[in-house]
Amino acid sequence: MSNYNGNIEKRKAAQDLMKNRRENTSKYFFDLSKLTFAALVLGVGSALLNRWEDTRDIML
Repeated sequence: MSNYNGNIEKRKAAQDLMKNRRENTSKYFFDLSKLTFAALVLGVGSALLNRWEDTRDIML
């Protein structure tokens, strides 16, 4: 029976390790998506502001 209990403990340890890996990977990609979205918003916002300033100067 001790071998059976040892196998169960090893399997649970392996499952915990895989769970931690999945959680860390998902956190990494979620943070990466937040950074990508922020860069996109800042890039589009700055492009719109630059274009708005150029058209405002032409109108004046």
